[in-house]
Amino acid sequence: MRRISCRLCGLLLGVFCAVLEVCAASPVMAIIIDDLGDHWENGLRAVQLPGPVACAVMPYRPYSERFSVEAYLQNKEVLLHLPMEPKIQRFDTPGLLTQSLSRQELLSAMYKALHSLPYVDGMNNHMGSLLTSEETHMSWLMQELSLLDSLFFIDSRTSADSVAFSMAKKHGVRTTQRDVFLDHVRDVESIARKLMEAVQLAKTQGSALVIGHPYPETLAVLEEELARLPEYGVQMVTVSSLLALRNNSH
Repeated sequence: MRRISCRLCGLLLGVFCAVLEVCAASPVMAIIIDDLGDHWENGLRAVQLPGPVACAVMPYRPYSERFSVEAYLQNKEVLLHLPMEPKIQRFDTPGLLTQSLSRQELLSAMYKALHSLPYVDGMNNHMGSLLTSEETHMSWLMQELSLLDSLFFIDSRTSADSVAFSMAKKHGVRTTQRDVFLDHVRDVESIARKLMEAVQLAKTQGSALVIGHPYPETLAVLEEELARLPEYGVQMVTVSSLLALRNNSH
């Protein structure tokens, strides 16, 4: 009986390892929905999307705390969508990190924003085409985040000049950068095409990190297509899982 049991255990272990190899080899995609906090109806639709869609919540907005809590209750990862100075400032943004801030002022603003939301797993930049290109300021931020090893940082890449990703890597912060924006063009057909581009990218390079926004058009596409990702040969995972996969592959 013991010999049979050992043989059975060996067979089961072999099957389990094979399953793990298939899972590890499967292309994966992580999706972040940015800009949550201002609008209740579309924000709630975003939080209720199927699967491990991450929710990037802006600080100091009418529904910021409620969305963080709701995302947590839905087993979603919560990101602080940290406002950073763009090259063209179009409107006042609460808690904006700018290049005029000293190190102490920048970190104080970061911590204030971080403490305004519960259940935060990581951060990504809201806007930031100017500030993310500033090595000094990004180095200050990433040095501090390296002390908060439970948090990761995602470079949204709002500018080709961004050094946020490289500075995060330099200081040992868990990090990666956005591959595909879904909705530069707010059109259902365009968004669907961008999602399929992300699927193909995941198949080509093993993973894809996608960012979208709580626009009705984006939500309509994701509500329709997310359940079909396995049919397309792609598995949806959390941002943390994608980070672990990318870090293990380097």
